[in-house]
Amino acid sequence: MIKREKLSKALLLCYIDRCLNLPRSKKKHEEPNPFCRVKVEGTETKTQTFESQTNPQFEHISQFLCANPLHEKLKIDVCNAQSRNEVIAYFEMPIKQIYDTDTMTIDTQTYPLKSVSGPLDKTEIILRLSLF
Repeated sequence: MIKREKLSKALLLCYIDRCLNLPRSKKKHEEPNPFCRVKVEGTETKTQTFESQTNPQFEHISQFLCANPLHEKLKIDVCNAQSRNEVIAYFEMPIKQIYDTDTMTIDTQTYPLKSVSGPLDKTEIILRLSLF
């Protein structure tokens, strides 16, 4: 087995396919107007906003130049534009987890989303992640 040299810099490609089963607004019981904020260190991108959707199909690609990929983290906040961009769910992953795969790619997978306000039932995000 060939040992790879440690990365000093890398390009992260993050493809957000879709979210599933996003929660409705607790106060008004309305479907959210979701969008995603994608962050790595000080850099942030944003997907388009969908109106009244609990299963938005984002099909969005973000690119990040990572200065220190073995110590940085990808964070995706799923926000509701109709409630002052409140975070309704989030996903976090150390970029090292992508680096540690054989191909430095995590093919399209479903991940559970977390919430700061309590557990989410079957709320998921579908992503494909690659380092170059």
